[in-house]
Order: sequence, then structure tokens, then C-alpha cells
Amino acid sequence: MKLHQKKLAASSINHKLSSLRNFYKYLVKKKYVKNNPFALIESVKTPKRNPDFLYLEEMEGLLDSIDTSNDLGVRNKALLEFMYATGARCSEVVNLTLSQIDFSSQIVLIHGKGDKDRYIPFHDYAKEWLEKYITEVRSELTVHKDHQYVFVNNRGNQMTNRGVEDILNRLAYQYNATLKIHPHTIRHSFATHLLDGGVDLRTVQQLLGHSSLSTTQ
Repeated sequence: MKLHQKKLAASSINHKLSSLRNFYKYLVKKKYVKNNPFALIESVKTPKRNPDFLYLEEMEGLLDSIDTSNDLGVRNKALLEFMYATGARCSEVVNLTLSQIDFSSQIVLIHGKGDKDRYIPFHDYAKEWLEKYITEVRSELTVHKDHQYVFVNNRGNQMTNRGVEDILNRLAYQYNATLKIHPHTIRHSFATHLLDGGVDLRTVQQLLGHSSLSTTQ
């Protein structure tokens, strides 16, 4: 009620509810409390839309809502943080190998469309989750596998485009049941937020790997 009185957007209220649900889920798991009082509280309904991008508040809310209390949650967090930090295409993400990531320089080599390579920097937060995922989760999932793909499914195999889509759909639904997004939404959000932050269009074009500036526009 107080959140409504403050006239917060529905997405902001849902973000706070999601954070509280995950916090109490953690407390229940650790046996600090017996029940999750937010488990039965439904998210606020928002108008349905199929956005080409998420507003910054929505993007942050989606990322913050990911439950990282288990191995696959850590993988999902690393996956989305990487996608948002680099703007990489879904196909580029699933084909990413360990040797393409330079953690010391925080740069990733992306093999793009038409055999065009590009280098993209990534920030400290993405680095933190990537390292945690690779050392703690991927290493366990791929014990009996002989490949270098970074993102893997629960059987340790290379993740597919469909697998990424399914993960994103599930996470988006858990964050806001009315929000329908796809992997390209994350890429568009990356570009839009850079432009909003003052980055010039030519730089965004290079980061996205577009041959034509008109495509970026």
C-alpha cells in the first residue's frame, strides 16, 4: 500500500517484491525463518507489451531478480550479465569459448556474422559473475565433457539458442509475468542505454558488429 501511495511504477513495485521474495527464500533455506511471507503476494499487473528494449530500471530489476542460491541460478546470472554487458547476439553467446575471454584486460573477442571479429570490453560486475560461474559451476557441470564452450546446460553440453530463450522467458516471467522479451531485447537494451549515456552512434555500431550505420540507427 505504501508503495502505491508513493506512486511508484508497477515495475518498481514488482522489483521490490521480487527482491523481498528472494531474500526470504534465502532466509528459509538457511533456516533463519520458517516461512516466506512474500511467497503468496502477487506481482502488480502491468500493461502487456513486447518491447524492443527494456528501460534501465526494468533491466536492472530483471538482473537483480535472478535467484543465485543454486548453481544454475549463478549460470543464469552470469549469462544475462554478460549479454547485457557486451550486447552480443544470442548465437555469439552460445558459441563463445573460454579462450575468447581475457579476464586480465576485461575484453572478449566475439566472432560475429560473416566471420567478422570484434573486441568488446566488459565491466567489473560482469567479470565477477563470469569468474564465479566458470570456476564454481561450469567446472562441475563439464567434468566429463571435452569442450571449451563457456555457457552450458545442466548436462554440461553447449547451450543452444533455444536454451537461452527458455532461460530468458522463465526469468522474465518470474520478474514480471506480463513482460515478454527475447534475447535480442537484451542486445537492444545494451545499445539504447549506451546511446542514452552519451556514447556516439559510431562506437555503438562497432560494439554491435553492424556493417552499416543505418542498421544501428
